[in-house]
Amino acid sequence: MIFTVIFSLALIQVEERLAKNVVTFFEATKQALLVVITWIMELAPYGIFALVLPITANLGTESVRLLGTFIFIVCGLIVLLAACIYLGLWILGHDIRKFAKIMAPVQVIGFGTRSSLATLPATIAASEILGVSQKTAGIVLPAAVTLFKFASPLARTAGTYFIAALYGIDLTVYEFIVIAMAIGLLSFYSPGIPSGGLLIMTPVYLAFGLPVEGIGLLIAIDLIVDMFITVANVTANLGVTIMLDGLRD
Repeated sequence: MIFTVIFSLALIQVEERLAKNVVTFFEATKQALLVVITWIMELAPYGIFALVLPITANLGTESVRLLGTFIFIVCGLIVLLAACIYLGLWILGHDIRKFAKIMAPVQVIGFGTRSSLATLPATIAASEILGVSQKTAGIVLPAAVTLFKFASPLARTAGTYFIAALYGIDLTVYEFIVIAMAIGLLSFYSPGIPSGGLLIMTPVYLAFGLPVEGIGLLIAIDLIVDMFITVANVTANLGVTIMLDGLRD
């Protein structure tokens, strides 16, 4: 991110004709990578099936219970984390009933699309209804959608601990803390696509000797978890925007 900012500032200083060529190059690269991602997502179910099959064969119906328990616990933790936003608004004197009512349609969009970016127009509209300065919303909300993955670190850290336990890998308290910090840092760089946070966790798994195929297993069960993550993220995006706007006033 730091390099991108510096490079962008430097690009402003070069000849406009050359700068346009660079922008065109990266635009084409982005489009090509999106095509590659589409191919990967189309092939992913087959790869995930191959990863889940050995575990299911070894554990049988016990694997269903374990995975179901994990989903229930993580989604419950995400709900509690999202509730902290409502609590924070209440402490600051905001009408949380009004916030919850206006936030509900945005949350439904997030739950269905699993994308904070897809909810951005609705989130901006909700902020306007709630009386948030559009100058504040215009700066904070796009930045929050890009960088502020409120619930992702909690869910992805819990998923990593689950994989470690599932494969019988003992982690020390120090390793637990470092993994949580690393995943929290990586959450700022996660792509804005469903389950995007899982796709960048490979370095963490390799560094701590965790099986990379565990990421595929998490992707296989991430549909419900990612829905809850997105709802929590968009709730936090608007909640924090309201708090910051209140501080500005």
